[in-house]
Parts: sequence; structure tokens; C-alpha cells
Amino acid sequence: RDDLRLAISQLANYPGVTGATTFNLVGDAEKTLYILQVQNGNIVQINGPDSSPEQLPGEETGVALPAE
Repeated sequence: RDDLRLAISQLANYPGVTGATTFNLVGDAEKTLYILQVQNGNIVQINGPDSSPEQLPGEETGVALPAE
């Protein structure tokens, strides 16, 4: 188990199906969270490294998103 833990902790920017993954010292995955929204029938990314939203998701419609 220790060898596996060490090997995983040394992975950096592993290209998986959900994007690049890096693990921190305690074994948690460090990933970018993307929020997508359907706008006029199109899926639009509303956050992340390539976008800069001016409002929070749901503000334009008055619909509150569930709390985490």
C-alpha cells in the first residue's frame, strides 16, 4: 500500500478522461472544476481557466443552485 500511495502521489497532470489530475501530499486529487450551463440550447462553460463569468450561475434567472 505504501508503494502505491507513493506512486500515486508522484503523478502530476495525469491525462485522464476528466482532464489532467495531480494528487497532493495527502492523496486528494487536485482538479479544475468546470460549471456548464445550457444557454439557448447550447452547452456553455461558465467558469474555469478560459472564462470569466460576471455573475454566479443561476443569478440571471433567479434560480438558486443547490448548496454543496
